Amino acid sequence: MSYDPNNQENPPEDPSTPPNSDDHPAGDSGNPGNPDYPPFGGPGYPPPGNPGYPPFGGPGYPPPGNPGYPPFGGPGYPPPGNPGYPPFGGPGYPPPGNPGYPPFGGPGYPPPGNPGYPPPYPGYNPPPQFTPRPLGETLQQLPRQYWRVLSHPGAATFAEEQAYASWGAIWVQLIGYTLISAIFTFVFEAFVLPTTFSAFFNAFNVPDQNNSLQQMTSFYQSMAVGNVFTTLISNVVGSFIVVGIYWLIAKAFRGQGPFLQYMYCYLLIFTPLGIISSLLAFIPIVGFILSFALGIYGIVLFIMMTMGVHRMSGGKATLAVLILPIALAILSCIAFVGLFAIILSAAHNMQYMPTPQYTPTY
Repeated sequence: MSYDPNNQENPPEDPSTPPNSDDHPAGDSGNPGNPDYPPFGGPGYPPPGNPGYPPFGGPGYPPPGNPGYPPFGGPGYPPPGNPGYPPFGGPGYPPPGNPGYPPFGGPGYPPPGNPGYPPPYPGYNPPPQFTPRPLGETLQQLPRQYWRVLSHPGAATFAEEQAYASWGAIWVQLIGYTLISAIFTFVFEAFVLPTTFSAFFNAFNVPDQNNSLQQMTSFYQSMAVGNVFTTLISNVVGSFIVVGIYWLIAKAFRGQGPFLQYMYCYLLIFTPLGIISSLLAFIPIVGFILSFALGIYGIVLFIMMTMGVHRMSGGKATLAVLILPIALAILSCIAFVGLFAIILSAAHNMQYMPTPQYTPTY
């Protein structure tokens, strides 16, 4: 006969001790009011109301209400309500509510639900996401982008405008700027330079100026055609070479920007500045000074563009942009000093060379 604690008329059965034995009198160490109940906390004492329950705190004792639950705090104990959840804080434990989420702060952990959310730990900088746009929409945005880049310079400006980058927009800008530059080159060398030389000859009364002017005009007009083809090739090929070199230098400084976005933002700077400089070339003296100022401004924008696209600090971006011109300037100085030393040495040797003796013959 089995024991039922809810039935006070059903005493426990023990093969060795009769149910009405005097070993457990009422009011002793057993449960008061039930002389046949095992001593509290002793062997075989289950919680009232569940005769098959394991001893409290003993091996296999789960939280009440779930007999198959692992021991509290032991290996494999998951948070209540999800038996398959990894241990709290252990390997593979994700934030609650998303079983497939990476560990908090670990590799690949993004800000939850908001790509622009502040980083979860110092130094975390999620890469920007780019959505391809139609070429027509990108070309419509180019005038606005040119104006914004030139009038509101900054790393944040380039970080936002790089989202419009595409190879189609790059080729359109590159070919368009090359054609405009070739036209300006031909007009300048075929018409502007001869007119400038004619005014110069008239001002200083150069003798035989008609013949000299005609020769110079023919020379520059013949050179203009060749320079047009040179401009077409050098602008396209040279742009990829220059941008590729600077992109590799920025990568050496731990830059993270793709080449596509870097090339696109480069053209956002130097396409409008190049066209403006070509127009200023038609203005004598003042145009040269203004073109030089635009070149300096272009370098400043180039540094900001490197900061925005490659997500670099100002110091690293400045060094990445200026290290090549500085290195070339140093090499040029060394070459100039070496050439000057060679010329001095040759002049010194010629000074002390013995002069040949002339002996007259009679």
